[in-house]
Amino acid sequence: FLKTNPNSIKAIVGDTHLGADTEMIESLPCLEIVASTQETSNAMADLVIRNLEAHLKNEPL
Repeated sequence: FLKTNPNSIKAIVGDTHLGADTEMIESLPCLEIVASTQETSNAMADLVIRNLEAHLKNEPL
């Protein structure tokens, strides 16, 4: 997903186990924010992914 849509990614949400390294950040030219929480639930990650996919398809959220 990240490799095929690099110009559409504006945010990355991670946790202490999953985050963004330098290579990932540099590969996303429109990135505006990298957020991190102590624990990110699977439900939150799924919600973020669904919202990004809907945005890319120009569908309502």
